[in-house]
Amino acid sequence: MSAALDEILDRAIYRFGPLARLYALVDGMLAQMHGFGYPEPGAGSWGLFSMTADAPLVQAGPWLMDTAKATASNLAVATGLAAGAGGTSWLISQQDLRPLADALTQRLNARMPDGTVSLVRWYDARLLPEIAGGVMTQEQREMFFMPVVDWMVEVGGQLTRVWTSYA
Repeated sequence: MSAALDEILDRAIYRFGPLARLYALVDGMLAQMHGFGYPEPGAGSWGLFSMTADAPLVQAGPWLMDTAKATASNLAVATGLAAGAGGTSWLISQQDLRPLADALTQRLNARMPDGTVSLVRWYDARLLPEIAGGVMTQEQREMFFMPVVDWMVEVGGQLTRVWTSYA
């Protein structure tokens, strides 16, 4: 992880205490396409499609990883995608892995104006800045990002803050 991420996490820990955690959120399909393989289930990592109707696609879906507990191979996926074109989202939250994963899972689908439900690929770090800044209203952003203190995306080694709950 970058020095900039370490600095942001240090500020969050100073402000919110030792419960502030850094998480990586990666797209399993992009990981596979960029040659890193799918993230692996295990300690410190959770596939957001687990326990949903899309569970058979869990490997190719979004994966949340607690950077302090995830396996070295999963962290290599996250940092590799962040350095390249695939991208990684970096989240700081005071929630444990599973409650945060559950909160994010609830945000996977959106109801369309015609009443149909669609999967929204906000977990793709390349798309989230446009979704958050160009599609969501301020009220929607506040609701969507509520479980996190900070949300950043890193694509091609460029770190961009998408949301913060503090100045």
